[in-house]
Amino acid sequence: MDCFNHCTGRFLGGVPCSGLSEKAVRGVHSLSLRGDVQIKGHFLYILHIENRAILLYTMLCIIKTAAGTIKKKGAVGMIAHLRLKAYGKINLALDVLGRKPDGYHEVRMVMQTVGLHDRIDLYRTREPGIRLETNLFYLPDNEQNLAYRAAALLFEEFGIKEGLSIRLRKFIPVSAGMAGGSTDAAAVLYGVNRMFGLELTLQELMERGVKLGADIPYCIMRGTALSEGIGEKLTRLPAIPQCQVLIAKPGISVSTKTVYESLDAMDLKPEDHPDIDGMIEEIRKKDLYAVAGKFGNVLERVTAGRYPVIGQIEDLMKEQGAVNAMMSGSGPTVFGLFTNPAAARKAYQVLRYGEGSGLAKQVYLTNFFNIGKSTAGRPRR
Repeated sequence: MDCFNHCTGRFLGGVPCSGLSEKAVRGVHSLSLRGDVQIKGHFLYILHIENRAILLYTMLCIIKTAAGTIKKKGAVGMIAHLRLKAYGKINLALDVLGRKPDGYHEVRMVMQTVGLHDRIDLYRTREPGIRLETNLFYLPDNEQNLAYRAAALLFEEFGIKEGLSIRLRKFIPVSAGMAGGSTDAAAVLYGVNRMFGLELTLQELMERGVKLGADIPYCIMRGTALSEGIGEKLTRLPAIPQCQVLIAKPGISVSTKTVYESLDAMDLKPEDHPDIDGMIEEIRKKDLYAVAGKFGNVLERVTAGRYPVIGQIEDLMKEQGAVNAMMSGSGPTVFGLFTNPAAARKAYQVLRYGEGSGLAKQVYLTNFFNIGKSTAGRPRR
């Protein structure tokens, strides 16, 4: 605005009005009672409004209308930088029902997001292309990285011509059964969608995520959920009562593919399968102790059979007061649930610095990350 005469309340000059329709301006004009409001080019000119109160009210109407118009046109997508958290997951129960003709395994799992997370910064750049850097030298920074491929998927589909710089700081253990790569990809899908104003819904993001990995739809959804099919069929469950979650990864890495292939060769009995329906019932009752009593992971038969340290960590956690402890995913990470914060801190110290320090290379103390009712249907980070 060029000039405001404090004596008469008269406005002389123009303000930018890109995206503001003439219809909207005429509506504001009708509210001004006395004066002249008009558009010339890309500027709104407000002339001859004598009453100062009406003038201020008119300006507020213009700002509100312009903001609404810009939002509808997707200008909210013009974001230069986004900082995101990519949360890890644990499996409270994991069952494998069989192998499909295409090689994928049909699973039934109860998934839970935890507070341990990676940090991702997205920067919009003028230079075309996707660039990725991480704090771990051994992680790929190209198409072999799921986070890179997530960005590339949306860039190709929507013809995005600008560039993107991804800065990834890993804290979730790598190759640990906590969906670290999948959750990074999920966060990038969310971030690119928001940054470039693609306006994809949560479901639409999940449909694209499953093209990259079976765990990605859940990592977009987050919270407590039943996962079926190859992991893409998700049913949200009530939030589990909050507690402390102790996470310990021994200094070994396992191949998820190898673990599943080895399970195929096993002859599982009915009692080897976890009672997932029973666990869901206890979740609905919000009985944490009963939920922990239903822990079960058929993949642990493979991984823990090869690496006894997994069972040793579980035993130590339970000795230190964990309600229960179990391996997550295909392993080798072990988690224990604690309802006593002091006991959880002591167990952390024992595994990190004390007598159990030789069992685990990475140790974290966190809690559940639950989704509130107000955010359950929206993609938020």
